[in-house]
Parts: sequence; structure tokens; C-alpha cells
Amino acid sequence: MTKSRIIPVVLIIAIAGAIFFFRPKGPQNLPTQNVASKDQPKKEPFIDVEKLEIDGKRVVGLPPGKEKAEIMNLKVANHATDNWKPALEKALLAQGGDKIKDMKIEKLDSYVWTESGLALYVETVKVTLKGERNQSVSFNAMVDSETGKILKNWNQPVIDHFNSKDQMKIRIDPRYHNE
Repeated sequence: MTKSRIIPVVLIIAIAGAIFFFRPKGPQNLPTQNVASKDQPKKEPFIDVEKLEIDGKRVVGLPPGKEKAEIMNLKVANHATDNWKPALEKALLAQGGDKIKDMKIEKLDSYVWTESGLALYVETVKVTLKGERNQSVSFNAMVDSETGKILKNWNQPVIDHFNSKDQMKIRIDPRYHNE
């Protein structure tokens, strides 16, 4: 290979490498930072040992029999804000795109969830999504009260478009079935 052919190949490889290493990482439309205002100071949470509450919200997930000792050693990782709902809506719309016609988020409960000595302010919600063909699906989720990110979900819909009789290539004898 001559020098005149090597130089363009090296330049193309260098430009491609620079584009690869300096491109923005991750999806651009999902919330990546805390939605809480940077000006909002974090205050120390008020812990009520007798009621097992932090800032008036009940604490869930403490080991039985050791609740009062454990609640004093908890480290609270976030703080409760009202900005979780717009962030959740934005993330769900980013995932569903134009297939989502309508969305309803219903708050069910608000509490402090603990796991491995860490506490999080969380909201439990019911999310109902309406698709482009007016079909509705809903599920429940536990959402971070600060960022709006889904931590756990349950009651997810199972959509199964399988019709066994249409897929079977065997003719079913009507004498044995009520058809």
C-alpha cells in the first residue's frame, strides 16, 4: 500500500474513534439528574422512634423486634419532593413514544422504604396507559420520591395474542367438543 492510500485510511479511523469516544452517553430524553432543585437545602430528617416514622411517614422494611434500634441507624439517601410525578411521566413517554395516547398516574401511598440500612422516600402509584388503539394497560410501581425513577413494579399486564385453535394445524373433531 502506498503512502497516499494509508493517510486517508488513518484519518478515517482517527475521526471514527474520536466520534465514538466523545459522543454523549445514554438516552438523551430520560431524566439523569435529580429533579429536586439544587437550591433546596437538604435538612436532617425528623425520626419518631415511638411511631416508627421519619418526617411523619411510616417506615417499612425494618427487621421485626429490632425496629427502634434500626431506625436510629438509618441513612436517608434522598428527600421527598413533589417533582417525582413529572419526571415519571417524562420517562414513560420517552419509552412509549407516540404509541401512548393518554397516561394517568394515581398516587396510592407515601412512605419510607428501608433496605440494608438505607432509607428512601418512596411513593406507590398506579399507572394507567392508553395506547394508540384505545387499549388500556395498568401496573403498580414503587417510585423514588426525589427522582421519579421506578424502583419496583408489579401487577403488570400479560398480553398474549396466541389463539391455540388458530395455530394448531390439526382439525378438531366437533363430536368431541362443543363447537
